[in-house]
Amino acid sequence: MPPKRRSRYNSRRVRVLPFDGATTETEMEKASTARLRLGQIVIDIREAGSREQVALLEHEKEQLEKYIAGYKYPVALLPAEIVREIFLHFLPPYPQRSPLVGMHSAHVLGEVCGRWREISLGTPVLWATITVALHKNRILPHKLDLLKLFLARSKSHPLSIMFKVDDDVDPMPFARLLFDHSDRWEHVAIRIPARATLPASLDKGLPRLRSIDIQPDFDPLHDGSHFSSVHEVLLKAVETAHALERLHSRFSLLCDPLRFSLSHLTVLNVEYVYLDQMPIILRRTPNLVHCSIRALMNSTTVNINEAIQLAELQSLVLNYCPPLPEPIDISQFLSLLIIPSLRTLKLTLPNETATAINIVENIVEKSECRLQTLVIAALSPDGPPEDELQRRFRAAFPAVDHVAVGNNGKGMYGGGEGLFYGFAMDSYDPVEHDVGFLNISAFNEVDVL
Repeated sequence: MPPKRRSRYNSRRVRVLPFDGATTETEMEKASTARLRLGQIVIDIREAGSREQVALLEHEKEQLEKYIAGYKYPVALLPAEIVREIFLHFLPPYPQRSPLVGMHSAHVLGEVCGRWREISLGTPVLWATITVALHKNRILPHKLDLLKLFLARSKSHPLSIMFKVDDDVDPMPFARLLFDHSDRWEHVAIRIPARATLPASLDKGLPRLRSIDIQPDFDPLHDGSHFSSVHEVLLKAVETAHALERLHSRFSLLCDPLRFSLSHLTVLNVEYVYLDQMPIILRRTPNLVHCSIRALMNSTTVNINEAIQLAELQSLVLNYCPPLPEPIDISQFLSLLIIPSLRTLKLTLPNETATAINIVENIVEKSECRLQTLVIAALSPDGPPEDELQRRFRAAFPAVDHVAVGNNGKGMYGGGEGLFYGFAMDSYDPVEHDVGFLNISAFNEVDVL
């Protein structure tokens, strides 16, 4: 008699011990073991050699399915308050912004289980921080619907929005949708092409707006003739934004910043503004705490002989924009300022060393301030070595805690947005670090030296 063939079932069977619900395992380990055993049973049933084997396996399969159906993983048993706290730590904290899609989007939280999805949909703050970055790619056709979802799920919660658009993308459908919710804007950054067209007005106003960053993507020194509606629409609405505390804006050569009410601001960052316009602007911002200026060369003469009292100002950054036919003389402008609370002063001073020291001395003496940090950049490239400059300024200001000096053009432009305090942070999201605190990212002592 030929030898008995071993059944395919016996020869290929993977040994997974029967599930017995042993008490030595944790509930989670039991559930994991049960799932593994269930998967093996499905294979074993297909390869079983007899009806008796199939019946035994089917019975075991039924018992496992009942157990698994009644088991709840600990993640599903957490109180809703704990789950919400997990969510708030997973996503960037408000007002830092999340993308519409990707691993750091609020959508990811709803993919863990049905209960987590329910909790995420019932937590409006998760959907109230929005980055709308429009690039021509495969995701672009879906982003308008995603934006609608975020706006709907955020309900009535204040919004923190970054809206940036490439040159080859039409922003209007997205702008209309965002403008329809302008009454919920709290922290907003707009980075769109200067030639882009926005809706003519914000009908709902900006009653909650606390900070706004308006940076049309253009070079005002060369593209000023194409100044768009970006500033006109948004800055006009800013006039009625009585909660506004922080403004970062590029005023182009054709934009008149003097027609806007700025008295309620505490942080002001301006680029491409004529230096001789700044005294008029600063007189209208008596409550400033932080101010950063990137100035253009002087235009027509403006009467700037009256002193400017800025009692609350703690930090001042004054830089100038390239290219210039010759350096700006900022000494007359600085001589107007009385800043008793000044603690941090960062200046681009093209003057020779003695004059630069005199300029700072005049500010400190006139203001009677307790200066703590002094950074001087871009002194004359023909001046003494940096270590000698450092020694001279250190000797001139022994009471100042931190003094840094650089020459030969180092630190002249300070790395763009990094110069600004409070609201000008990294170029893709101005609140990515913290809109509420002093922030100096690129123009610091290390960069200057």
